Amino acid sequence: MACTNDAPTLDWQPQLEQPIAQLKQRLSTLSQQQPMNVTAANLALLYDAKLYMVFQRKLATATDAERATLIQSQHDWLLVRTANAHAAGQQYEGGSMAPMVSAYAFIADTEARIERIAF
Repeated sequence: MACTNDAPTLDWQPQLEQPIAQLKQRLSTLSQQQPMNVTAANLALLYDAKLYMVFQRKLATATDAERATLIQSQHDWLLVRTANAHAAGQQYEGGSMAPMVSAYAFIADTEARIERIAF
């Protein structure tokens, strides 16, 4: 925490890389579908949190005009990501793999978005 004479500031963000790496490693060793589905879903949630943090940092450095564009773009992208994840899971509709495949699509789209807006 950085302190000044005025007011303290908080320069802190959750560290997600370690749990992401752990879940990826765990996912690579699993062979039963239900644990694979749960682990993939948890990994998707961590990537979503990471994207949120990256997006908030991007907003913090944007001008007022850029913020409106960024927010609309992110809103539109979130709708596309949801549709893509749903479509991926539909390929296995009714099957036990559907949740995992949906999570993988969600993760892939989210990773790509993080890379795109991180800079």
